[in-house]
Amino acid sequence: MDVFASWVAQARKGLVELFVLELLRRRGRMHGYGIVQALDELGDLVAGLSTVYPVLKRLEADGLVAAAWETGTPGNPRKYYE
Repeated sequence: MDVFASWVAQARKGLVELFVLELLRRRGRMHGYGIVQALDELGDLVAGLSTVYPVLKRLEADGLVAAAWETGTPGNPRKYYE
């Protein structure tokens, strides 16, 4: 991978993190798939599940978002982020 491609990949990761944080700031508590869907509305810049979930995990580990599992609704439990 050349230097430019590496830089673009790192810039995209940083932008996805900023988009996720801004989305949670504006909309409040959301589950992971809802975040992916909302980011998908922004266009082709943001990738799908394989990009967003690692970003959420990293933001949680860094203490920038809080996460909790919720099982109160029918179906599978969902992890909500805020």
